[in-house]
Amino acid sequence: MMKLSFDAVEQLLARPCYLIDCLPEQVSADGTGQYFAAEEFWLAHPEFLDLKRRFTNLLLRLMCYYHIAMEWCGWHDQPSPDRVAAAIDTVLSHGEGTIDILFPEDDALLVLNGNDLYLSVYNPNAGMQQLMQAIARAEGLFWRDPC
Repeated sequence: MMKLSFDAVEQLLARPCYLIDCLPEQVSADGTGQYFAAEEFWLAHPEFLDLKRRFTNLLLRLMCYYHIAMEWCGWHDQPSPDRVAAAIDTVLSHGEGTIDILFPEDDALLVLNGNDLYLSVYNPNAGMQQLMQAIARAEGLFWRDPC
């Protein structure tokens, strides 16, 4: 089993990364849409995307299948649903901070940054990818291949 540490997080950050996003594909840098205006609005008014609920439900569902450890104000091995929900609420409400979710038995990492509209998933195995895709879809989110 992987040791709960920042070294473990750093190692996983160098592995393949996938996204769980509110958009089905990356917006083209030279596109004519108004991505940055929409992003700014959503970050100022997160209730319109309801990301707190969606991300919380996604993590709670994953907790039903996997052992998780969360780094938010210290390491919490198998945190309670209340702690997970409080962390997500705080980080997204303030638009700052990071939550690292380690899957120590599966050598994977999920990261939520407070100023992002997506989750980054590092090194998920094939079974984990399939389950995360299904859960993301159930929450109205999109699984995107390596970032």
